[in-house]
Order: sequence, then structure tokens, then C-alpha cells
Amino acid sequence: MHEVILRVENLSKSFATTTGIDLKILKSISTEFVKGKITMIVGASGAGKSTFLHLLGGLDRPNDGKIFFKGENILDYSESQMTFFRNNNIGFVFQFHHLLPEFTAAENIAIPQMINGISLKNTSQRVMNLLEEVGLKDRKNHKPAELSGGEQQRIAVARALANNPQVILADEPTGNLDSVNSQIISNLIVQLNQKYGTTFIIATHNKELLNIADQVLEIKDGMINSK
Repeated sequence: MHEVILRVENLSKSFATTTGIDLKILKSISTEFVKGKITMIVGASGAGKSTFLHLLGGLDRPNDGKIFFKGENILDYSESQMTFFRNNNIGFVFQFHHLLPEFTAAENIAIPQMINGISLKNTSQRVMNLLEEVGLKDRKNHKPAELSGGEQQRIAVARALANNPQVILADEPTGNLDSVNSQIISNLIVQLNQKYGTTFIIATHNKELLNIADQVLEIKDGMINSK
């Protein structure tokens, strides 16, 4: 039997415009995500894909609705509980890698663990394992500026995995990459999904990524539908 890891009920989100009119981005969305599956979120630019991921990961709060993680409504959490939830259950990968330029690849990967109170020394084995997973063990002491765009994004994926999250939320992870590096990231997602059973929810315009999806959802006119 499939285990539902994330479920949303009647999720709505709007933003106030300069004219004072609320712009409704998401309108009473309800859907669910099965543990260990890869889901792609598609839709036009501005449709609400990024907003939806931010809500799922507790980075933003909806105007209405519920978000259940393994049966618990995360919207009932206090700010400190939400921070704990994010740090321990969710990994984030963005279109821009957001690596800290003054730190090495290894140090960037260690940051989520250090936020959880683990010393840099005690993160070393986990960091080396992750560098090996993404094929960049020989780049451990390189700073982001010394890495290619594809390498930077692979380090960002490794960082997202640092605390062994159950869910990875990725917003256009191949958006700034050429076709070769996009394929490397695609293969890496499949590899990590199969090896660890990590759930991936990915917003993308990259049609090639749809080939690895177990489920494709489209956001259009504020609604969500299976494709």
C-alpha cells in the first residue's frame, strides 16, 4: 500500500497588489504525494509553482487550507517547530544554487548539519559520503567560483541531502544548466530516489525531466490537475 507523505487540502494563496486587489495564485488546491515517488509540477511562468513549493516546505503560509506531513498539519506548528520540521524533513534545491561563496564545497554541504548543532568536524564523514554520491569528492576544497554551473548545482543537491530529509523540494533545478548538465542532474535525482527512497517534488519547465516522473501535476488558473 502506498504511503502518503504530504497532502494538501483546499490550499489557497493570494498576494496583495499595489492597486489593493488581491491576486489569487492558488485556489483551493487539494492533492497528495506518495512517499518515495518523483512528482513534477508544471505550468506557465507565474502560475504558482514556486509559491506551491514554498508552502509545502513551510517557507510561507497559505491564506487558507491545510498541509499534512505524515498526517500532521504543519500549519499548526509554531515558528520554532516549523524551523525544526524544515531542517529535519525537507531539503531545498533552487534554480540558483545559493552556495555561500566564502565557503568550500564541503563546508557548504555541512551547513544544514551545523544549523542542527553538529560540529564541522563531526559532519565530515556525512559530507564526504555526499560528495561521493554526486561525483565531486575531488572538489571538496573548491569554492563555488571554482566550480562549473553543473558542479555548483550538484553541490546544492548534496547540501539538500545533508540531514537525510524525507522530501526534496526542487524549484527549476536544471533551469540554468545546459543539456549535458541537466541530464547529469536528472540521473542524480533518479539515483538518489532509488537508493534512499527520497520523495522528490520538482517544479520545472524542462520537458526532459518529465521522463523520470512517477506523477506530473499541472498548475493552471490557480488549480492543480494530473497530466
